Amino acid sequence: MATLKQALKRANKVQSNNISRELFSIIKSIQKDIIEINKNQLSQGKDVYEKTIGLYSRATEAITTNQYLLGQRKDIKREGTPYTAQDTGEFFKGFFLEIIGDAFRIFSTDPKTHEILDSWESDALFGLSDKNLREIVNKDILPFLLKNIRNTLEL
Repeated sequence: MATLKQALKRANKVQSNNISRELFSIIKSIQKDIIEINKNQLSQGKDVYEKTIGLYSRATEAITTNQYLLGQRKDIKREGTPYTAQDTGEFFKGFFLEIIGDAFRIFSTDPKTHEILDSWESDALFGLSDKNLREIVNKDILPFLLKNIRNTLEL
């Protein structure tokens, strides 16, 4: 067992800049998971706040039905169903995660991204819902941080 002096010395190693560096490391290591969860939210037609991102129109159903019958697509977008954020696939292919200070942001390199943001019913497309973020924190980030702190404190 460590003496009080040894314990204090170890505790001093647990500093915000060390924790920040460790958080950066864990987020970088799970960035693909974070992006996939964001894509999954959008595929279900939900934004960060679990609100519907938009509903397909009758015109969209007619256009996609025609394309389907001509063999130009594999699905039909039904009127009144939520957007799936999947049409050409370029929007999802362009997803990336950028860490800025103590935050991260998800965005897409698809040239239509700004058009999507301007025309859809939500401007909160990028990021995780509270439920999904809580899951990532509990499943990945918290265990990583606890292990790191225990190792630093030699517990």
